[in-house]
Amino acid sequence: GDGLLCVWDLQAFKLSRWRRLPRPGRSIDAGQTLIAVGFDDGTALLVDRGTLEDVARIEATARPCRAPPAAEPVSTSKHPHEHVLGGAVGYLKAQGAGDVESHERELRRGSVDCVRLAPDGLKVACGRRDGAVAVHSTAGASRVFLEVARARILQIDWDADSLRVRAATAA
Repeated sequence: GDGLLCVWDLQAFKLSRWRRLPRPGRSIDAGQTLIAVGFDDGTALLVDRGTLEDVARIEATARPCRAPPAAEPVSTSKHPHEHVLGGAVGYLKAQGAGDVESHERELRRGSVDCVRLAPDGLKVACGRRDGAVAVHSTAGASRVFLEVARARILQIDWDADSLRVRAATAA
């Protein structure tokens, strides 16, 4: 990659604006007001969609080596590589995320292979190569780690209410 974030005007078939990123991006998602970019070092960047200026930087942080018992994934999907998260994980709310700090141990960075902004624009989910999904508030430091699989996260989707996350893995 060339490390550029480009916005194209598809009606006029021309480049409308661009900016240089700190490094080439690995994944990208565009919402109503934000663009999220994931990087190989486990960080992500939130950029204003209109101005392409930085809004927030999500740092690679420690995550639990094992999910807390209340946060075990529950697969209700018929497809073997798709996990629908249930319990405390699947029905998370950003403001009621709980105490993740007590479950954090060592730093295990994973490339952010996919990012997905929630439909409400208040949360961003980062799927990592090490099988973790980190849900961050777009406004601040609130985050929740979900141990989804022991394989790379390929895709993340939110439900329409921005309350549930579904992840597809490479396993």
